Amino acid sequence: MKQNWRRWPGQFARWLFGSPFRQLPWAFGDPTPTDLRLFKAQADEAMQRGLGGVAGQTPVAHARTKPARVDPALERQ
Repeated sequence: MKQNWRRWPGQFARWLFGSPFRQLPWAFGDPTPTDLRLFKAQADEAMQRGLGGVAGQTPVAHARTKPARVDPALERQ
């Protein structure tokens, strides 16, 4: 009896789940979709020039910082 019976589960799984090739050869053209190429080019350009300035802080309405009446005990002499 042949010893192939030990390898057949792995070969079957490779046949079932594996793809026939990893990439198309260049003779069939660039396998990368055009929208993905455009996105990569835009991302590279954005990395080079930056996306914009530093965001400024938005103004916040603050409560009064001084008390309405100054405590006379805390005033300078």
